[in-house]
Amino acid sequence: RISKEAPLRVKATFRKAYQNLLSSLNGDCFTAVLKENQAALKVFSSKKRELLYHPVYEYVSRTILVLPSLSLLKTRYRDIKVVAGRDKDYESSVQSSCSFCHLISDSDSHFRLKLGDKTIGSFSLVRPKYRSLLVEPKSKKANLWLKLAKFLFSFDYAQKLPWVYLTSLYLDPEYDKAQVIKIILKYLYQQKIVSSGELMLLCHGESENISLRLPTPQFVTNGILFQVSTQEQATALEGPVYLNPLCL
Repeated sequence: RISKEAPLRVKATFRKAYQNLLSSLNGDCFTAVLKENQAALKVFSSKKRELLYHPVYEYVSRTILVLPSLSLLKTRYRDIKVVAGRDKDYESSVQSSCSFCHLISDSDSHFRLKLGDKTIGSFSLVRPKYRSLLVEPKSKKANLWLKLAKFLFSFDYAQKLPWVYLTSLYLDPEYDKAQVIKIILKYLYQQKIVSSGELMLLCHGESENISLRLPTPQFVTNGILFQVSTQEQATALEGPVYLNPLCL
């Protein structure tokens, strides 16, 4: 990204260097933008550019306010358990069969979803140390909840949000992801891995049509993943897509 106030010569130099960089890479390049950012979407849809932005995937970014009520969550999957630790063989199997996924950092906290002795899913999370966001809530409802949470939990949401990112969520396709997210949230709260007042952020595909009803506020935004290319056609994403919200 480059500042709007940058001189025209700087912008032109940046665009040329950016194009040369993309041309020199062996793999595909991607970027993401929120659907509400109409100005960016208008720019991306223009065909009169050296670089073309092809929309390849629509996603949902879901922010969940952590409250004690998460410990009351119920799910129909009573036999699925969360176990701390990593199953790299399972992760490799999922990644090799998907069409797009962000890599998972070894420094993240890793967990497995177990049904008996079988791993049926995995997830990871992190509290970023160097990423801070200034927030100006656009809706009155979100603004009210953040003010109430600030009063209750002493977090200054106007300065830096207490993010906890769910950096990956893999799950065998026969299981209901909404139900499993409830299992994860309940486990994380009961094990004191997350605390009241923090904000959990996760992503999933818009086409998954996940209906997640929770006893806590959640804020949902929609975004689009673009492939950046000098070519007229994009590489089709055939198969599952796994996004890390920390990379968007």
